[in-house]
Order: sequence, then structure tokens, then C-alpha cells
Amino acid sequence: MPSLDDWLEFVPYSPPLPEGRLHHVALTFRAVDRPWTLLLQESLQYAGFHVRLDQVSWPADAPRSTCLDRGLVESAAGSLVLTERDPDSPVFRAEHEALLRGVSDHGLLYVPVLRDGVEPPATSLPLTVVRFDGARECPGGEGLVRLAFALLDEPLPDASVAFAREVDRERAEMLAEIHALENGATPADLLSVARTSSMAWISFPWARCRIVELLIEKGALEPAREVLSLIERDSPLNVRRRQLLAHLHLRRAELDEAEQLLEHLAWELPDDAETLQLQARVCRERFHHSQSLDHLRLARHHFAWAAVAWPEDWASLAHAAHASVLLSEPEVAKTFARSALRVLGAEPGAHGHGGLACAAEAGFVLGQTEETLAGYQKAFAVRPRFPWSARATRDRARQLLEALRPAAALRAPLDALLDSRPDGE
Repeated sequence: MPSLDDWLEFVPYSPPLPEGRLHHVALTFRAVDRPWTLLLQESLQYAGFHVRLDQVSWPADAPRSTCLDRGLVESAAGSLVLTERDPDSPVFRAEHEALLRGVSDHGLLYVPVLRDGVEPPATSLPLTVVRFDGARECPGGEGLVRLAFALLDEPLPDASVAFAREVDRERAEMLAEIHALENGATPADLLSVARTSSMAWISFPWARCRIVELLIEKGALEPAREVLSLIERDSPLNVRRRQLLAHLHLRRAELDEAEQLLEHLAWELPDDAETLQLQARVCRERFHHSQSLDHLRLARHHFAWAAVAWPEDWASLAHAAHASVLLSEPEVAKTFARSALRVLGAEPGAHGHGGLACAAEAGFVLGQTEETLAGYQKAFAVRPRFPWSARATRDRARQLLEALRPAAALRAPLDALLDSRPDGE
């Protein structure tokens, strides 16, 4: 059976660090690109590279982080992950210039990583760029091989490129198979596909993680656990596997297990939005059992920090608003609600049931009677991603009804709407 060790014949393995450097590479990226960049980090780590992650989240006119500056000084190479959204961004222009200064001031090797067909940033220096075109879900094999050699400024062997291209061919077939299964596949179908033992399935854990997500969406928790064990066997470093396992513990009300796993993840990857969201949900579940406001305050803290880590996280903002209402802090709740609506934009329906429900909740917090009722009606008319999501929406709406005590013009029709869906479906 193929294994990840097969890759090590075609990439530099455990290269020595230059004197005075703590990392082979510092990867700079935007919050929205974090899942993809984590997969890139894991692939490089498996080959023995020491990787530092530098997430860009501060305003363009803010002074540069001294911590990030130090990270560049301590790294032998720096890579800026660029997508089609970024070339005109003032933040990324500033990062590009900082990396160029690292080249001249500290001997940094600068290797831009390009996604989505974006053109390389302008510079007079002869830079080696690495493209990951057509690799939206996860980094492709040829790009990984090219990046590994570029970070060490070593020539690229033809045999390595040929091997990576063959794996990428398998990968394209694998992705097409997954996309075909996303509508209508049974848990048995998904489990059968996840047991495939080709090099593509083993070397790109994103695929099996997607299978786990689909199984959880269907409520098939035991098959999901089996697929997670396959990912652990083949890709023990994978972060998404551990997050999905925490999600599974939550679904099974195994709060202690989820909390312990998430504490390790939070230590390993501080300020990771997905981990913070899961920690918030654990605290919220503890609140439901204990009614301790300390648990609710901690849940709100994690939701709020998740929205800082990922500025496009409208769901965490809405959940922080909901928690603030239950904490009897109406002005704080309104601040979070306004932020959630701003991030959701004019078309919350583009985000499915979750976006519509969060917009309705935010409107409720802000006292927008007509928008609230219409929002809930639209939310319940859309099939949610998870079978339990509509029930959770109903339960949160009832909590807001109890805490906010709106006028009869909203209470009566909203009560009727929620009573018409006793199972939350």
C-alpha cells in the first residue's frame, strides 16, 4: 500500500537549518486562506521543514508587528501566499515590501506562492515563484515539490516533477469523485470511497476530511469516526482531522474529550478561528447544562476572538450577540449584531440557512421587527446544511423571545412560526 513515505524519495527530507535561523520558511497569508495554508504547512512539516505561520490581520496603516518582523529575521526563507483577491491590497503590498527588505537586510530567500492564476508581485529582483493553479481545495503535488526545492534554492529533479504530476492526475480524479458524491450519496457510498488507498487519497487528507464533513452532515457519526481513524493513520499531523474529531465529540455530548482536544489545538495554533469556534460551542453546551454565566461569558469570549482571527466570520459575531443578550448586556449585543450584519452584506441568503438565521437573530437584537420575522421565515424555508441546524435556530429564537420580550407585533407571529416547526425542521 502506498504511504506518505513514498514522497520522501522525491523531496528534500529534513534539511539542515542555516546557522542562526529557527525556521526554514515563514508563510504569510490572509485569514481566509488559513485552511489551505495549514495544509501547505503540514506537507512541508512532514518532509522535515520547520514552518512559521504569520497571519495578516491588522489594518493596512497600522505599524508592522514586531513579532512578524522577528519571524522573518529568524527564517531562512519567506513566502507570501497570494490569491486573485490580493494584488491590489495595501496590506499585501506592505508585506511584499517587508519581504523584499528581508532579502536585502537579512539574506532572506523570498519565494512567492501564487494561487488562482494570480500574477507575481512586481519587483526588480530575480525571484523564484511557485504556482498552485487549479488547487483551490488543497495544495497540489507539483507545487509542493517545486516549493520544497525552491525554499532551499536547490535544482529541481525531473523525476520529482514526474512523480508529482502523476499524483496530481490521481488527485484530479479524486476531487471529481468527491464532488459527484456531494449530492445524494449514502453513508455507505462515502465510507467505501474514503477507504481508497491511492497515493492521492493518502497524500491529500483534505479529501477524507471532506468525506467526514459529508458524513456528519448526514448524522452518520460512526462512519465519520472510522474515516477520521484512516486520516490519523496516513496523515497524523493533519489539523482539520482533530477539529472534526472535536466536532464529533460535541455531537456526542462528549464535552470533556472535546475540550481536552481543543486545548491542545489552541496551544499548537493560537488564534485559529475554527478552533476558537469549537471552544465557544463547548462552553455554550456547558452553559446549557450548568446555567453558569461564567461558561456563557467564556463562550462569548471565544466567539468574539474567532471573529477577530477571521474578520469574515459572521456566524461567530451573531453568536456573540446572542450570548450578550443572555448576559443582559444589550448594548454589547447590538454592537456584535451590527458587525454581523455588516459582514453578511445585502444577501445573507448566499450563506444558506445559517446566513439567513444569523441575519434574523441580529435583526431581533437590534429591534427590527419586520426584518426579524421575514428573516426567520426565509431561514426556515431553506434546507440547512446540518440536520440539527434548524432546531438550533428555533431554540436560539425562543431564548431571544424570553430575554428580549418583544411587543406582540413580533412575539405572536414568531411564536406561531416556531410552534409550526416542533422538530426544528
